[in-house]
Amino acid sequence: MAAIFFDIDGTLWDKENRIPDSTKEAIRLLRKNGHLTFICSGRTRVFINSEELLSMGFDGILCGCGTHIEYQGEDLLYRRIDDELLKK
Repeated sequence: MAAIFFDIDGTLWDKENRIPDSTKEAIRLLRKNGHLTFICSGRTRVFINSEELLSMGFDGILCGCGTHIEYQGEDLLYRRIDDELLKK
């Protein structure tokens, strides 16, 4: 078993923001063969909301440049910038 990570733009989505059928099939086969699949993006979670993307059955999402880790729908890690630091 392996954990496999996929970026969104230009990897899962093509240049027209479509997910090719071949990509969907590859993710399906990886999962069928016991591998864990993850979305891995610099985007924050709120900007990862495409139903087509999320319905592919990923095991989790690593996002926000590593500040948010979600596994099987549960938050394992969530770090936000301190409000005072944000103001600076």
